[in-house]
Amino acid sequence: MNEIIRFDRLCYRYPGGADVLTDVSFSLSQGEMVYGTGPSGAGKSTLLRLIAALCRANRGQLMVMGQNLATIKPRQ
Repeated sequence: MNEIIRFDRLCYRYPGGADVLTDVSFSLSQGEMVYGTGPSGAGKSTLLRLIAALCRANRGQLMVMGQNLATIKPRQ
């Protein structure tokens, strides 16, 4: 199966705030279904915002369909 999304030691910190995600690593393959669960503030929505490139990770790498999201321009 093809790897669609890959988080590699990704970290995200709210501007001027606390760490939300620290050293997150996982991958999702084509056709795979996953569930995100956890308490409020655990980073579930932040994961989705990172995948949609609505925000950028502070450290680590996020690949979506082979594209490193840190290298795309905001208008893309």
